[in-house]
Amino acid sequence: FFTGFAMITTGIAAQTLVQTVVDPEKRGRVMGLYGVVFRAGPSLNALIMGSISSFVGLQLTVAMGAGLCLIYWLWARLKRESMEESLEMAARGAAE
Repeated sequence: FFTGFAMITTGIAAQTLVQTVVDPEKRGRVMGLYGVVFRAGPSLNALIMGSISSFVGLQLTVAMGAGLCLIYWLWARLKRESMEESLEMAARGAAE
């Protein structure tokens, strides 16, 4: 229940953010690309992780994936203020 709720909530928030920031003329194309990435991303990741795990084992593969997620989180956390400013400026420009 909690995982499903979190996935639905973050999905709606991400789609709302994308639709707010993107130019109205390009919104359909961007949302189409978002949908393809959202659907194909987990499948591609499973294929890559499955291939890697056949060489190094599942535990190390999952640990490497977790490490990559932590590195990405740290990068996003350090860039948070600049991302917020650019998204707010874009949203203000779209509202005008």
